[in-house]
Amino acid sequence: MIKEFIKELVNQISDRDDIIFITGDVGHQSLDDIQDVLGSKFINAGIAEQNMINVAAGMASEGYKVYVYSIAPFLLFRAYEQIKLNVASRNLDVNLISNGGGYGYGIMGPSHHAINDLALIGGLENIKGYIPACSLDVKKIVVESFNSGPKYFRLGLNSNKIEKTIENGFGKVSTSKKAKSTFVSLGPLAQEISRIEKDFDHFSCFEFPFQNIPFSLEESVRRTKRLIVVEEHTKSGGVGEKMTAILQSKNIEFKMIHRFADHYQGSYGDQKFHRAQNGLDSNSLEKLV
Repeated sequence: MIKEFIKELVNQISDRDDIIFITGDVGHQSLDDIQDVLGSKFINAGIAEQNMINVAAGMASEGYKVYVYSIAPFLLFRAYEQIKLNVASRNLDVNLISNGGGYGYGIMGPSHHAINDLALIGGLENIKGYIPACSLDVKKIVVESFNSGPKYFRLGLNSNKIEKTIENGFGKVSTSKKAKSTFVSLGPLAQEISRIEKDFDHFSCFEFPFQNIPFSLEESVRRTKRLIVVEEHTKSGGVGEKMTAILQSKNIEFKMIHRFADHYQGSYGDQKFHRAQNGLDSNSLEKLV
């Protein structure tokens, strides 16, 4: 989704002079348009992610709106302390744009995967994460980026257009009067669920961490009493864990099936392979409905 993000961002900032874009020496062809627009305000910080975040924090403290881009684990894991101390705790206007959330970088293995990034973001103050499900969501997250404060954007791969209405941090994708299950998906996994030709309610998590859930999602779980959470993220610190706590605090009775990124099963493959290994592909999910 990075190409769609850059295209939309370029359209929105053509008349602004307060934008800084910093890349950690990745995404060159995808970033050509923003580099042309920003000129000297486009900075390649090299493979030095900790320093890149420090530079971003310095720019933001001087009143610039800063965008920082890299592969998800490089951006977050390598510079977590700098993000925590210099961006989040100071509530600075830095937009962290990550690519390849979950198993997005496939055969490149654990060094390039980010399957517990939202757990880390959820542990920081002031920062909010946004997880687009498809290309239609890109405009929404670019608009969100213009709000002040630190933000984390978890981009993945899904060029499909999944219509939804956003409420309270969740997108309502589809509902059915015949539904006997309630699906909650994270980001691009909405594509896998959209392939299932059965009756169910489907909601997509768009913001993380969330403090509550939409009334329509709450009512769906009350009605179906069967919640299926699917996320390309670890069980610990993810969507399923947080939803369970919220629903139980409301004394809602439900049976939960949780499919998540259970690390590795002894071998590596592309994103499709890892989804199948963890029961996150449409064929596996269809059997749950």
